[in-house]
Amino acid sequence: MLPEATLAATLVTAVVLLVSGVAKVLDREPLASWEAMGVPEGLRRPELARAHAGAEVALGVLLLALPAPWATGVAVLVVLLFAAYLVLVARLVRRGEQVSCHCFGALGSGTVDRGTVARNVVLLLVAGLAVLDLAVQGWVAPRLGEQAGWVLALAATAVVTVLVVRGSSSSVEEVDQEELDDYLRLPIPDVPVVDEPGGEQRSLREVAAGQAMLLLLLSSGCGSCRQVTARLPEWVEALPGLSVRVVSGIPHAQTVQFEPQWEGLVLYEPQASVGRVFGLMGRPAAVLLGADGLLAGGPVKGYRAIAQFVDDIRDELDDAAR
Repeated sequence: MLPEATLAATLVTAVVLLVSGVAKVLDREPLASWEAMGVPEGLRRPELARAHAGAEVALGVLLLALPAPWATGVAVLVVLLFAAYLVLVARLVRRGEQVSCHCFGALGSGTVDRGTVARNVVLLLVAGLAVLDLAVQGWVAPRLGEQAGWVLALAATAVVTVLVVRGSSSSVEEVDQEELDDYLRLPIPDVPVVDEPGGEQRSLREVAAGQAMLLLLLSSGCGSCRQVTARLPEWVEALPGLSVRVVSGIPHAQTVQFEPQWEGLVLYEPQASVGRVFGLMGRPAAVLLGADGLLAGGPVKGYRAIAQFVDDIRDELDDAAR
């Protein structure tokens, strides 16, 4: 294998660790992602989250700075770390849970899916090549000087890629918002749901007929969803003229075992029917259905957006009552 290719693997691995670590440092809710990814509760501590972010940064620096064989040992640790990440995301996908992971901290909170698994497989393979590179070629720093032009080209490509991805993300958000403005008053989708334990599938439009309904799309394995769950009693009481329902991808009996506070509120969505029709595969999310059979607000995603959404609904109800 060409020395340039294995060197590129080492550089990519180091950059991924540095970007991921710094982004996690900037993440305001690091523990939410730990909960979502199924990290044991005893380990979910702020100081450990900060240490984890710092460790990723340190590993990225050490890969480039240490001479062999120390750098090779660091690369082996990185392989083990990436393997652990792969196991976590693969387990979530296998269980069919729809959760968002801040895999790159403040840079994003994409939904864990098969694409996430594929990405982690690639990262694991690249880290494996980094082990080979450091074991055979040795210390990275002297080689960077020998191939400065090639390294600069690789760095420039990486920078341009980041800028393009960031620009693309902003454009998508703007388009989505424009589409949402025209979408709010469309008819309630005719998708199958089960609104009671052991019940038959019915149309969401039928279940919501004649009543305003706030749908909270949650997952029992989602950290941010726990924040929403904690406020459920408060919101149910604050919205007396509204039916508040928790949309779950797990049948009633199993869901209530994991989240007792959802009892009496669960609306089961077979095959993620509600999430798919609204394009809300990540959790938590919310949408408001009107009593007139039309959509009345949302969808919104994330705990903060949902809390603000509920506050706005409460204000509108209070104004209407005056």
